[in-house]
Amino acid sequence: MGRIVRIIDKLAAPRYNAMRKEYMAMSIGGTEGKSMLKKGTIVYTAFSEYMIDRQISQGGNGTVFLVHDKANNKYALKAIDRNKTSTEKLKRFKNEIHFCENTDDPNVIKVLDHGTHSVDDKNLVFYLMPAYDQTLRGLMSNGINSNIVLPIITQILSGLLFAHKMGV
Repeated sequence: MGRIVRIIDKLAAPRYNAMRKEYMAMSIGGTEGKSMLKKGTIVYTAFSEYMIDRQISQGGNGTVFLVHDKANNKYALKAIDRNKTSTEKLKRFKNEIHFCENTDDPNVIKVLDHGTHSVDDKNLVFYLMPAYDQTLRGLMSNGINSNIVLPIITQILSGLLFAHKMGV
């Protein structure tokens, strides 16, 4: 079984990387190399502030940054530019924040804080969540060890099942 997984991984990796590059070129916020928030930018919520360290990921549903607070705790910040986002996507982003703030399922990311930030021609809406060592996209790009594929898929499906049971 492990040999089959390795063969599939070798065959799928080039196709996945090509699809990712094409997807990134079409994603919200412009090209892959251009970030909506620069390193060192400080964003505020009602009671906290966070400094941008670097961009982690960018896709069709927002851009994710690694940030830290004054105590140097690391978080992930997901942002969308409301000036470049449809009303429907803004509504989905609001629902995403509300659902993840009010959910305690271990397989659903917890929203810890949220706010807005304006810079240049951008009017950003963002939320903060725990930061992890690696993204699923990163694992997929580097090749997921066959020993952890099943636990990852199980966690994803458990989170989806919970969300569907909650009417999401």
